[in-house]
Amino acid sequence: MTWMPGGHSDWFSVSVDGPQFQVRFNRRASKLYKNFDDAADNAAQLLYKEWGHQPLYLALSGGVDSEFVARILLKNKIPFTPVILKIDSLNAIESQFALTWCEQNNITPVILNYTIEDLNNSFKLFFPKMHKIKHYHCTPMLTIYKYIETQGGHCIYCAGDINLDSDRKEFFHYHYDFIPNIVDVGKHPTSFFMYTPELVLSYINQFDPAQPEQHNKLEFYQVEPRSKIDYISSIPQDQNKKTMDNLFHIFKTGKQEFDACYWYGTKEQIIQDLQP
Repeated sequence: MTWMPGGHSDWFSVSVDGPQFQVRFNRRASKLYKNFDDAADNAAQLLYKEWGHQPLYLALSGGVDSEFVARILLKNKIPFTPVILKIDSLNAIESQFALTWCEQNNITPVILNYTIEDLNNSFKLFFPKMHKIKHYHCTPMLTIYKYIETQGGHCIYCAGDINLDSDRKEFFHYHYDFIPNIVDVGKHPTSFFMYTPELVLSYINQFDPAQPEQHNKLEFYQVEPRSKIDYISSIPQDQNKKTMDNLFHIFKTGKQEFDACYWYGTKEQIIQDLQP
């Protein structure tokens, strides 16, 4: 089994051998930050120290995760350029939140304008490598990574790092959040919310599994509410089917394998594994 390093000082490792990937924690958190902002400040400063020798870009979707990270970077005076991907009108609601945040904070973003056809065409660029990922939702992010690679920079990615299955009351992670480690699209930090064990522990410690995920995030991110948009699933059915048929043919696999994820466990189990 091949293990790839992840996070600051390789605090965890990832294996993508087989359809379901695995994660192992290599060390515990040094402390429990009860204030989530403090844990995020610490992660941002460590990330900047390790990766700030080249320009930093933030994938700013307009969702609550990336807006929180944008606020933390700005608060810590870390220079960065937001990158906003606009796909026709599919993600217009979310991208407008990103644009508004940039305007309010006097920051000029890079805007990548894509049509639905552009997005479908971009799949073809990554077909030779995507057999390692088995999840087509990552393609927009691969597009952003590729752009940032051409600029000689590093991308801070911050969406969907830690997810809660409300039925099982267990936290999980999709392996497409680790695509910099898996597919050759330049060198980038591991997803922000998994960058330090202290940030993961603070996140889990404050999370209330009895409440919806978005409600939890609004509580300790301190960002304004907004609609949660799954714009990839909004691609017109004929285009979506065409793309998925191509992927299934190339991967020679069934649809169920596309959603492979790693289960961290319950809130209590994770705290036990990471607490100092």
